[in-house]
This record gives sequence, structure tokens and C-alpha cells, in this order.
Amino acid sequence: MARQPTLAYIVATNLEHPGLALKFEGQVEGFSKYFRTQFINYQFKGTDGLILKTIKYIIFELMVLFAFMGNNRIYIRYDPKAILTNFFSMLFSPFKPVYFEHNGIFEISLKKLNRSSEIKLHGISLSLLKFFPATHIGVTKEIQSYLIEQGMKKTLYIQNGYQFPSTPPSTPKALKDTILELKKKYKSVGVFVGNGYIWHGIDDIFSLFRGRSDCALIVVGKGYENNKKEDNILMTGPLGSSDLSGVFEFCDFGVSMFDSNMKGLTSPLKTREYLCNGLPILVNFYDNAADFEKIRPFIFSYYKDNKAFENILKHDFKRVDVSKRSLECFNWSTLLSSIV
Repeated sequence: MARQPTLAYIVATNLEHPGLALKFEGQVEGFSKYFRTQFINYQFKGTDGLILKTIKYIIFELMVLFAFMGNNRIYIRYDPKAILTNFFSMLFSPFKPVYFEHNGIFEISLKKLNRSSEIKLHGISLSLLKFFPATHIGVTKEIQSYLIEQGMKKTLYIQNGYQFPSTPPSTPKALKDTILELKKKYKSVGVFVGNGYIWHGIDDIFSLFRGRSDCALIVVGKGYENNKKEDNILMTGPLGSSDLSGVFEFCDFGVSMFDSNMKGLTSPLKTREYLCNGLPILVNFYDNAADFEKIRPFIFSYYKDNKAFENILKHDFKRVDVSKRSLECFNWSTLLSSIV
């Protein structure tokens, strides 16, 4: 039996973001169906000082270089700050398949975050990468179109998938008791998961729930404040993947980002997570999950009709049906098969 080809999956970030860590885990398992997969990431901590971060970055880039030399294929989560990784891709892409996964239109997101130096670095990176034969993958069709406009000759569209955490769902007792009290008071409970980014449109989401006596919202993540202290909005702070799965068991629907002006972010991890955990979703822009006809009924589009919020409060979908159909669509090994 022939040996499986090898693939190195390279990400220039740490695993502190639970959603990203879960995505990387799912992709590695998806790749493993086709390749012997090596996962390499920049293993810094947010609390590390500059010198320690620099040392860890040098170690990361050395590991990347060895991965380029020792693997048949290379898959990179694009990051303009990973200067040496991007340079190595230019050296090796004429000799072996190299793939870049693009998760956003960086000019837009970096401008929102006021990171002018990274915008310049991104511009330089793309202006050079377009001359080399790597394949550039957009997780949305908008990103793929943007990459073509930037001169990338080989592009693919592969939207985000989902895989359940390896640990079973669990909810801390104190949080579970609080949520159960919330469910006694309110007929329908929604959930929003995020990390404090400005494009999440959290104030617009809050406005849907303010003053309502029939529904409540659970907000999971850091960087959000319930300034008006509404009784029907519960802030949990950050939760790990297994704790988050436990929270989903008490919810009736999920809420996506609400800033409809953010181009390229139409394949959010959070909506795949909601759907695969059996929760219909409320969206304020076209979500690429709607590419799959079998799960379109579970997507309530507020940007098309503001009655979508009232409709999702009254939905009667069975959780097991939502989950089963969604998992069939968002299986990582199926989504990634196009690069084999």
C-alpha cells in the first residue's frame, strides 16, 4: 500500500481563541483523511514579553522552513505578519503545491482596527505573491473575487466547516443554574458568541432584545458590556469549547454578526457552530451557509425582512434535524477534498 503524501498546516497564531483552535483541530482531522498531517503554529501567549515573543517567532519560522523542506504539500493560513512564511512560500511554490487560506479582506478589517502598518505589509505581500504559483483559497466567494482582482492566478472557494470538540459538553454549575433561571422567565433564548470585534455589531443585537419580555440573549466572549443592565441579557465572559457546547443545549437559536457592511466575512465560524449544535441562526447579511439548500430553512435573514427576528422566536425545528443536516454540509474532510 502506497504511503500517504504529507502536508504541513501552518498558522501564525496561538490557540487561545477557542473557536479558531476548534477550527484548526477540525481541519487537521479533515486533512488526515488524505495526508499525513503536521500542524505548526506560533506558540506565544498574550502575556509574553516582546523578547520571549520574538524568540518563539524565530523558532516558529525555523519549524516552518523545515516543514517546507520535508512535506509534499503546504497549507498556510494567510497572515501578512508571517513575513518569512510568506517568503518561503515564494521559494518553494514552483516545486510543490502551496495553498494560502484567506479568511478576510484585510484592507477592510485592518482599517477597522486602525492597523495602518499591517495594511501596508499586506499590500506588499499580495503584490509579490501574485507572481508565484501558489493556490489562494477564499473562505467566501467575496474573498475569492477579491483575490482574483489582486492578480492571484489560482484561486478556490472553500467555506468554513465545523467539528464538535473532542471533550463532551459541560456547563459550570453556577452558570447552568443562572441559565435555567433565565429559561424560566423567557420563552425563547438566543446566544451570541464573539471576541469583542467592532464588526460584530453588538449594540444592534442588544437593541433587538431590549425591553422584550418573551426572549433573552446569552452573550459569550470578552469585550462586550451590557451598559443598560437589561435583565434579559446575560454576559458569561469567555468560555472553552466544551462549556460553550453545554450552553448551546439550553438555547433556542444563534445570532450572527450584525454589521452588514463588513465584506468578506460571510462564512463565520460561529454560525456553523450554532447550526451543527442544532440552533437555527439569525443573520444580517448573506451567510454562505445558504449555499447548501438543505439548511436554508434554518437561516433567518434579518437583512431581507425585519420580521425574521419574530419568526425565529417562533420556530419549531427539531434540534436533532438541524444538527444532522448541518453536519452533513460542514464536514471538514468533504470541504477540503477539492485540494487533494
